[in-house]
Order: sequence, then structure tokens, then C-alpha cells
Amino acid sequence: MLYNVAQLLKEPAGAFRDYRLEDDVVFTDAPEWGPVRVRGTVRLLRTGPGILVTGALHTAIAEECSRCLQPLREALGCELEDEYFPMLDLTSGQPVEVPPDGFPIDAHHLLDLTEAVRQAIVVSQPIQPLCSAECRGLCPECGANRNEASGAGDPRWAALRALQP
Repeated sequence: MLYNVAQLLKEPAGAFRDYRLEDDVVFTDAPEWGPVRVRGTVRLLRTGPGILVTGALHTAIAEECSRCLQPLREALGCELEDEYFPMLDLTSGQPVEVPPDGFPIDAHHLLDLTEAVRQAIVVSQPIQPLCSAECRGLCPECGANRNEASGAGDPRWAALRALQP
């Protein structure tokens, strides 16, 4: 998700560009999520020192149900609002210090949204993902998935269950 912003950096504050994302692959190096495809819109708005990126994105990532441990695809909505600052002055070519709370625009004036999108996805993830609201989880005695099993339990534990009062 690279955007050449050299022309936008030449324009006055308030200039903007809108981009539509249609299943753009953001990154594939997060094996726990699978390939991440993003849909939505982003706006690149020229500010005095840099570019403000805002957007509403939608994606789905691979997760594991916190109750039954079955794999699932979690649909997420993410909001972006990050400021990017150029590493080089556009007219002089001299290095410019990027504030610690901002993202850099590289020396070729390319703005990379990958890290901002990754952070937005991390923040949007549910703490306890569920395959469904009615998920019954795992049996505490035998470990069987209560959504699939009848609950009879593991027959190897039958002798111990017989000792219970």
C-alpha cells in the first residue's frame, strides 16, 4: 500500500487525495492472520508539516475461538488517523527529522500504509473472539467440543468418574 505523495507535498495545506481500496493485499507476513485483504477508503490530506491519513477499512483475519479453539475468520472494521512526515525536504533534499509520534514518508516520497493498517487491525481485534455467540466451548472434564460432541466424555476416564459420589 504505497502512495507517491511528491505532488501532494508540493500543494498547499488542505489539498487532499481520496483512494478506494478493493481487496488490496496489505501484507502476507503475519501467518497467524493469513493474507490480509483490505477494503475501504482512505484520504490523504496535506497538513503544514506532512500528510494526515484518515480512513475506514474492513478486513477479515484468521482467529481461533476463545471457547472451543476452532479456527474462524473474524470480520473487522478499522479506523485510520495517522500523520506522516517527509524524511527529506522536497525542495532542498535535506534530511528532516520525523516526530516520534508520526510515520515517515521515505526519501522517494512514498507513503507506506502497511504499518498503520497493521496497528489498526491489532487494536480492532476482539479480546475473546467467538465462532458464535452461542458457542458452548470445551468440556472441562474430557476436553470435547460441546458444539459437536454429545457430552458422553472420554471413555478412558470412566473408571475415575465411577469413584465420584
